[in-house]
Amino acid sequence: MDIATGNWFNYLNENMLTEGLRDIGIPEFVIDYIEEAMPNASEKAKVYIGKNWKASKGQTRGTFMITNLQYEMVDKLVRDYGDYVIDTQQGPGQYEDLEARTVEPYDMSAIRTTPRAEYGEERIKQGEQVKFVIQNLKNTVGNPMGTWRKAFMKAVKALSKAGLPSEKVEDTKEYLANFYQNNFDYWATKYSDLIAFLNDDPTNYELVKGEENIDEAEKIANEYLENKEDPENIMHTFDDGSYWYNLDVSNCDVEGARMGHCGSDSRGVLVSLRKKKGKRKESSSYVTMTWSRYENTVYQIKGRSNDAPPEEVWGHIAWFINNMAVEKVEETGEHSNDEETIAEMIEYLARETSAEFHGSIEDRMEKATEYCDGVDERFWDNRGELENAEISYSVEEADGAMEVYVYMSAHYSFDINLGWTGMRDTGDDYRAKDPQDFTPIPTLSDYRQMRHFIDEIGADDMMYAMPGDDGDYEYEIKMLTGFQPGWEVGDPEPEPTAHLSITLRTSETAVADEDGECREYDDFADNMLAFEEDGAAAAIEEIRQALSAGGYIAKTAYDRNKEGLESLTDLDKWHVKKEKGGLEFDWTAEDGQPIHPYPQRVPQHAHMYGMGTGNQMGNVNPNGIFREIFGYGKSYRFANFVGMMDVTIATVFAAKLGNLVKNSLRTVSKDQQSFDFGDKYEAIDPIKVLGDDTDFVIFYKAKYNTTGNMDKYPEMAISWLYRMRVGPNSEEGEFEVIRDIAEYLNQKPDLVTAAANETIKFYLDAFMEKINTRRDRVMSNEEIQSLINRAKETYGRAADASSENSSEGEVARKIYTLATWFEAKYNDMSEAERYVAVTQFLGPMAANRFRSYSNEGAIDNNTGGPVMFPGMVERQLQKMGAYGQNLRPTEGSDASQNANVPVGQRVGDRMTESAEQQIQRIDRLLGEAQQDTRPTKEPSPFKSKAQKRYKGSRKKNSKMYNTAGHKNLKTGAPYTKKGKRAGTDRLRFEEVDIRLYKMQIDAIVSSDRASGGSKLLQDELRSIPGVTVVSVEETRDLATGANFARFNVKFSLMGQTARIDFVEAQLMPALRKVQGFEVKDWSLPQEVTPGKKLRESQILQEFGFGGVAGNLGAQRFDRGNQMPTPRPSLQSMIDDWAEGGVMAYDVPTDTTDMRYNVMMPVEELLPYISQMYRGDMRDFTGRYQEFIKNGATAPVYLAIGMNGRVKITGGEDIVWFAKKSGLAEVPVFFSYQKQV
Repeated sequence: MDIATGNWFNYLNENMLTEGLRDIGIPEFVIDYIEEAMPNASEKAKVYIGKNWKASKGQTRGTFMITNLQYEMVDKLVRDYGDYVIDTQQGPGQYEDLEARTVEPYDMSAIRTTPRAEYGEERIKQGEQVKFVIQNLKNTVGNPMGTWRKAFMKAVKALSKAGLPSEKVEDTKEYLANFYQNNFDYWATKYSDLIAFLNDDPTNYELVKGEENIDEAEKIANEYLENKEDPENIMHTFDDGSYWYNLDVSNCDVEGARMGHCGSDSRGVLVSLRKKKGKRKESSSYVTMTWSRYENTVYQIKGRSNDAPPEEVWGHIAWFINNMAVEKVEETGEHSNDEETIAEMIEYLARETSAEFHGSIEDRMEKATEYCDGVDERFWDNRGELENAEISYSVEEADGAMEVYVYMSAHYSFDINLGWTGMRDTGDDYRAKDPQDFTPIPTLSDYRQMRHFIDEIGADDMMYAMPGDDGDYEYEIKMLTGFQPGWEVGDPEPEPTAHLSITLRTSETAVADEDGECREYDDFADNMLAFEEDGAAAAIEEIRQALSAGGYIAKTAYDRNKEGLESLTDLDKWHVKKEKGGLEFDWTAEDGQPIHPYPQRVPQHAHMYGMGTGNQMGNVNPNGIFREIFGYGKSYRFANFVGMMDVTIATVFAAKLGNLVKNSLRTVSKDQQSFDFGDKYEAIDPIKVLGDDTDFVIFYKAKYNTTGNMDKYPEMAISWLYRMRVGPNSEEGEFEVIRDIAEYLNQKPDLVTAAANETIKFYLDAFMEKINTRRDRVMSNEEIQSLINRAKETYGRAADASSENSSEGEVARKIYTLATWFEAKYNDMSEAERYVAVTQFLGPMAANRFRSYSNEGAIDNNTGGPVMFPGMVERQLQKMGAYGQNLRPTEGSDASQNANVPVGQRVGDRMTESAEQQIQRIDRLLGEAQQDTRPTKEPSPFKSKAQKRYKGSRKKNSKMYNTAGHKNLKTGAPYTKKGKRAGTDRLRFEEVDIRLYKMQIDAIVSSDRASGGSKLLQDELRSIPGVTVVSVEETRDLATGANFARFNVKFSLMGQTARIDFVEAQLMPALRKVQGFEVKDWSLPQEVTPGKKLRESQILQEFGFGGVAGNLGAQRFDRGNQMPTPRPSLQSMIDDWAEGGVMAYDVPTDTTDMRYNVMMPVEELLPYISQMYRGDMRDFTGRYQEFIKNGATAPVYLAIGMNGRVKITGGEDIVWFAKKSGLAEVPVFFSYQKQV
């Protein structure tokens, strides 16, 4: 072939033989979209897009796997053609076991009197055809989208040819068309940047034409679009060619890559100083700033790598500040290693502009002064009557650095009365005037003697206890008129005496932060307040005693007796120690230890029936039991013991000890009933001294089981500490009394032990009397029947007052049913069963606070009783110590029915039945129900005349209606038989709105759980309340030995209960408790049966069919508030909830498959979004374009707490997109919580 011929064929291949968009076999709606979206693109570019779509697999929002997509389609078609096919697998999976129906499906909406009709041969053939079509469609969805159109058309044709109803076929045709369109729309959104890139310039195709991977082509398009500048965003161009460019986003990866920083700041939009060099198309960036037009603030000014911008562009920055109405600049050098140059730039900009600079020295000094003034104000407000402590500060600029120093100082002054009636200053020392003989005190002129004096009295020790790093002190002697006991107004003025005036000073230096705050000064003030309140008085007393010991001051009675008390060596059962200026005598008895055990432990059932600090039995910790026994005195810790010291208990102990001492003295001598101290003192009653100077501390220690039954109530031991005190304020005679009492008790140690045990027993007996009373009430039939009657009266009245289908009436009837079940069972219940019944069910029901919406409210389909009751009783038995023992089954419960029956064949398990077998069993049960001789029709529950008459009779004699009846039938006439409750027909249909949802959960499964088989793990996950289906999507081994697994999970909720609230508040906490199972990620739940009403009969629920009963409690027994108009502000809603518990919105609006409370202004939500968008720029751009196209497809979830706080818990990206697009309002769903 010659050159000319080769060129000719190249021309044909590149031009004349090029395929057109309509030549590649794609649907018309795809062609229309490409033509409209790419009017400027070349034909080759359009074909490139069309071919790539044609070869792509399907995907929609929320279905990220092909299997998810297949499940979505098959699930829809099986529900639509349920009259023709049935899923025989009856559990998790991808409908692998579809079969044609042979009999008509069971109709839950009517009572059947005849067997279900069998299908003829023609109908079964139609079912086989439907099965074939569904399986083909499932396989088609797993192929590239370009193959779908033909397969979908064949499926519709096959259904029509099989003779199925035309309306069903048309519905399927419309569904398949929408399914096709949705998958294409998702694909087009995913690659919208590539489409925009090819349309921007016809020659752009050349940049990607050789790229076979469309994702790589999308990256090229992203980089191109991100670097492309919009001329309208150029804010100003300078003479040197540089210009300010408004990126109009708070996060830009391109700017970040150009400048070597994060390229993100949520406080405003990014603006960039750029310049094009030579003939390059792309510009270069030199400065990045964060600017908020609305707040007139520049937050950051950074050069490359977060360093300071080049000095030659500082003038351009000043231009921006002056011409863009910037009032504040918050740049402080954060995230930078070039703070010194940034500080120079800030000083330059402060001179050249009128803006206020946060990072300037002047600004920081001003804010530091303001901050420290606030600390001073708080110090003086808390100082109160304490007048000896003072603090002060000064703020100064550091030389040669951008630092602000805060110099803190404290000083403490006090006077000690020396008692000198006169004083003379010799120059070297201070001396008392004759004839007083006291040790002279050196003056400050003799430093060596002064230091010796300060060390001797311990003044420097007191100074070191004050806050600060450096310290100093000074003192002088002054003649002052001190406090005189007994002096009154009108008496002659007392003579002045010499006082030692001491002043202690400390200081510390700290650096204020960039906001002018100095937390060190806060701590300095707090420590000074604590010093004066807690330690100063004792320190001053120590100094006074040191002065007394050194002969500088007259001795007090305490000074004269202290040495004698300290030197007592014959008291081997006491430990004497100095504490806070006084002496303490700790009783150590024979073993030399200050803590002594009480011989008996707190009985076990105290934990069951104790109420602690509340008013409800159960769930009380040992500290609560301890406080209920001994009251609420001051907490006291000794080593690892936790205790309480109460003046009242100490007084009781002192009285008992005093009486024991008196009785002991009588046994020595009938005439001696008090201590005899000789002629010097009068006889003093020891009870008074003991009462004034006694500490009696009671401790508890709880010991939990660490092996075996770890749920068992802890063993609770009581111990005590006895202490006598004597101090500087003690009267003269008390020292002899204390010494003699100590000596006497040292010889009679049994008296102390007896007094302590009697004291503790006094309080413990009173507590156990209350415990036994509560236990008697739980074991009393009369008390339980009273609770049942109150519950039935409350909820029966509520049921009568509510409409038959209302949620309030449904809840009331359910609780009434539970109360009736307990009424029939309680007479045969054990203590543990009665305890659970009263504390968890009947008590809350009678008080109208039973949580029917929780798991406690779920009704067992087989027994009619609470689902949670057997498990609660078993846990209670374990707490009581019945580890490893089985619960004695209540008659009629699952436990009694299932005894000795293999797992999988028990009542209620139904594990071995097929779908058709279950349906046949339903037919049998319904046939049995029809044989009931009672009337089949009766007025709605709780409203018939008969029931009202029965209810009146119950009020007169409630006992005749319990299962116990009369104990003596001969004396019970005319009621010689057990009474029967009034009731309704056992078959009653209820309209229940059940919503089904599906989601995916990614988890790490430990090697132990994985080796045990996925079936056991799936069964455990299915046991979580609300979960209906669990299946494994995929698994793979990890290098750690664990397994990665993706689970498909379905769950059901009542009505419009929020799916996200269920997942976050119930499902995830339950999953975290599963051993060897760690949740890594989960998808947004998707509704499977939107708004579908399921009809269930109560008789079927009793025999184990249907999953409705477990979720009836999701409806609360209350009424919603009316939605206010006009819409209140967010702050007013916060105030209403925090201050009054009022929910402004508690009933959501339900439109276009979205549930929300109200449309709210975006500006009210902006303060609650994060500082930075959580994803990258690519994520933002893609999702933002989808938002522009489709709007908000979900609400913003906003949690409002009673603590006055607000948090966006979901849909934050909607606020970001609305902010960027200028959208005024977005839908919001409120969640009212106790704590946010």
